[in-house]
Amino acid sequence: MANLIASPPHRWRVLDEGAGPCILLLHGAGASAESWAGVMPLLASDFRILAIDLPGQGETRLATRMRSGLNMMAEDISTLMTTLDAHPSYLVGHSAGAAIALRMAETTFQNTPVIGFNAALAEFPGLAAVLFPALANLLALSPGAGDLIALAASKRSSTERLLKTTGGPITEEMVTRYHRLITKPAHVKATLAMMAQWRIQPIRRALPNITARTRLVVGMEDTTVPPQTSRDAAKMLPNADMLERSDLGHLAHEQDPVWAAKVIQTFAGNQAAD
Repeated sequence: MANLIASPPHRWRVLDEGAGPCILLLHGAGASAESWAGVMPLLASDFRILAIDLPGQGETRLATRMRSGLNMMAEDISTLMTTLDAHPSYLVGHSAGAAIALRMAETTFQNTPVIGFNAALAEFPGLAAVLFPALANLLALSPGAGDLIALAASKRSSTERLLKTTGGPITEEMVTRYHRLITKPAHVKATLAMMAQWRIQPIRRALPNITARTRLVVGMEDTTVPPQTSRDAAKMLPNADMLERSDLGHLAHEQDPVWAAKVIQTFAGNQAAD
């Protein structure tokens, strides 16, 4: 069930299914809660599943672009959980969503177990570390940038080519889902604002202090976030392990949602047994 929830400072779109221990699902930059569409029904018989659209992305209304960075998003999502009277038993994030989950496990939901699918926990390499955020910031501040990028991506074939660069198999359903998103100017502009304000070093420095049980799941064909990023992070986290899948890419949880759901169920079952 999709709900629109007013929780300062944003108006959130929340998918809420099932009952039981709560699992919060966080998508990556440029995606939406629907990226978990194949996973949610497989978990809803045993858990309450919450999947949200990040601020300005999907159908969540962004109140102010200045709260689009990692720390601000983690704070605002924690406030949303209070509004929903939900205390997640597990935090699950994909890519940038995994970094947000780890920040929440460090701060407001300390020691809550975390699963990160292809976690984005490193800076862009080389000059991109400087140039890309600056470019994203410039575009985010340009009034017509969202419209121009959405127009440039208006052909479905453009979306398909973009998805293929992330590695692993791409389905028609995935192309349809992302094409709908990247042709929406407001969604594009919010994604750019998120990228412009993204600062990963503070959470990387905090990894040795995050004691939450953590599993980093990697599609080894990922060409967006190198698998080595998760290997390095797993060494820094005190209570982490890794799970690798050789034939999937950056969007592993969408490429094989049945497998992704089993990963989450197994992890949650092990935590309950402990």
